[in-house]
Amino acid sequence: MSEPSLPPPSWPAGSSPPPAGPSAEPGSTPPPPASVPPPPPPAAGAGADWAAPDTAPPGPPGGSWDDPDPGPEPRRSRGGLVVALVAVVLLVVGGLAVALLAGAGEDTSTTAAPSDRASADDAPSGDAETTEPAAPADDGDLDPAAATAHRELFAAIDASEREMIALSQSTPVATNDLDEQELAAFEEEAAAHVAELERIRGQLTDLDTAGDPDVAAIRDAYVTHLQDWIDWGTAVGSDPTLVDRPEAAGPYFDAINFSADGFATSVERNLDRDAAPDDVVDLADEILERGFQGDDGGTEI
Repeated sequence: MSEPSLPPPSWPAGSSPPPAGPSAEPGSTPPPPASVPPPPPPAAGAGADWAAPDTAPPGPPGGSWDDPDPGPEPRRSRGGLVVALVAVVLLVVGGLAVALLAGAGEDTSTTAAPSDRASADDAPSGDAETTEPAAPADDGDLDPAAATAHRELFAAIDASEREMIALSQSTPVATNDLDEQELAAFEEEAAAHVAELERIRGQLTDLDTAGDPDVAAIRDAYVTHLQDWIDWGTAVGSDPTLVDRPEAAGPYFDAINFSADGFATSVERNLDRDAAPDDVVDLADEILERGFQGDDGGTEI
C-alpha cells in the first residue's frame, strides 16, 4: 500500500513563497543572519557623544555557532619564576656569608690567648716550692778534713774487698777437670782482678790522711793485706795448678790471713767510734763482718 500524497501548500493572495534554500533539519541550529553593514558616520555637528553601534553579529547564548573550539588555555612559562627564586636564594646566602665573615672578624679581635701560652696566673710565684738541698753529712766530732779522709779510706777498702771476693770466686778448686781453654779463660780473668787491685792500692797510697795518725795506721795495715792478695792473684793467674798443690799455695794463704788479722786489729784500735761519723762506723763494721771474722778470726779464702 502506498503512502498518501499531500496537497501542495497554498499561500495567501498577494504573498509570495519564501525563497528556495536548504531545508532545516529537525533539531539543527539555524544559520546566523546575514551581516548588517555598519551605519554611516554622523553628519557634521552631530555631537561628540555619538558612538558607533555594536555591529557584531548576534550569536547564540554562550558563544557563536561557528566559532572554532579555542582549545585548552596555553601553559604559562615558569622560567621567570625559577630565575627569580634563584636570585633570592643567592642574595640570602650572600648576606649570611657576609654576616658570618664580619662576626668571625670580630671574634678574632676579642679571642683570648691560646691555652698553651702562659698567662699571668701561670707565672711562678715567689712562694713556689723548691727542692731542699741535701743536708750535709754529719762529721761527728772530727774536723771536715779528717772526716773526709775516713770516708775515702773505707770506701776504697770496701771496693778492694769486693774485688778480692770476685777473684776468690773465680779461682778453681782444682784444675784436673779443666781443659786448656778453661784454664786460659781463668788466667785472663785473674789478671783483670789483679789489675783492679793494683789500681786501688795506688789510690790508697796517695790518700790524703789530713794528718790524722789513725787514718794512716788503718791505711798502712790494709795496704799490706792488699799486697798479699795481689801476690796471690798474680801467682795463681800465672799457674792455676797452685790450687792443686797445697804446699805451694800455703805460704800465700798464711800471709793473707796474717795481714787480715793485722788490719782487723788496727781498725779496732785506731777507729774512734765515738768521734767518727756514723756512716764511717757502719761501713767499717760491714767490712769486718764480711771478710775478717771467720772461724779463725781472719780472712777466709
